[in-house]
Amino acid sequence: MNPNQPAAVTAIPTSVRFAFGTASAISATFFTHPIDVIKYFMQLKGGNLGTIGCGMQLVKDNGITSLYKGMSASVMRQASYGTARLGIYTTLLDKFTHQDGSPPPLYQKLAFSASAGGIGAFVGNPFDLCLVRMAADSSLPLTARRNYTSVFDGVSRIARNEGVASLWIGSGPTMTRCVILNMAQLTTYTQAKEELLKTSYFVDNIYCHLASSMISGFVATCASTPFDVAKTRIQYDSVGHYRGMVHCLVDTAKTEGVLKLWSGFTPAYLRLAPQTVLVFVFLEQMNHMYREYMTLK
Repeated sequence: MNPNQPAAVTAIPTSVRFAFGTASAISATFFTHPIDVIKYFMQLKGGNLGTIGCGMQLVKDNGITSLYKGMSASVMRQASYGTARLGIYTTLLDKFTHQDGSPPPLYQKLAFSASAGGIGAFVGNPFDLCLVRMAADSSLPLTARRNYTSVFDGVSRIARNEGVASLWIGSGPTMTRCVILNMAQLTTYTQAKEELLKTSYFVDNIYCHLASSMISGFVATCASTPFDVAKTRIQYDSVGHYRGMVHCLVDTAKTEGVLKLWSGFTPAYLRLAPQTVLVFVFLEQMNHMYREYMTLK
């Protein structure tokens, strides 16, 4: 995904791009999943404990393994959502890169990232639903926990007990959140990288990728956290309290204060920033190695 390379050099088959998207997304998840669990705990029950306090409370009450609750769902979510969004975005970005290697305009990048985010979110919603429920199970009393043994157990039980359509509970806010996150994350990363490369301080290497990723992660977290809070609450709502995303956002702001919409911002950023860094560093390195291999072949 290098807009500064000639088109002939950057041409990577679509199937390879999707495979790289899968590998980079899943690899990053192994490092960031515990932060995701803490974020869900804060959004649902964290009160004023803070990020470290919530993490310590989880470990104290449920053991260190609670930080990896729902790992199978997280992996499957990335295998679906992560694959689709990264594969679609990078494929479109390369397809519309000009013959001289110049990148497409910003409005096209925004359209690419929005499309990739929406499609990826819809495909991955069943696994995202299981992830929220499994990761947040530790915040409930023992008698109220769902105790899914794996993501596949979760999907089958939801489909059997609540209906197949229930696998797409919260898909509206999930897709909205992912469209906004992708527009902020993917587009900001590409744009930040282009701007950094115009300076005399950066070349297209891992340091440039790291700087672009940190900028992208911060912008994406600011833009997506309110929708992430709404998505989490709707997906974990077992009594039908929320009528939809807008109702959840308005109700939360009205009853708990506007700042509650950014509940879990710190763990969200601590999760999204390294996740963004790891995903793009892995992805860039895979692309680089592929190009080198094809050049030597």
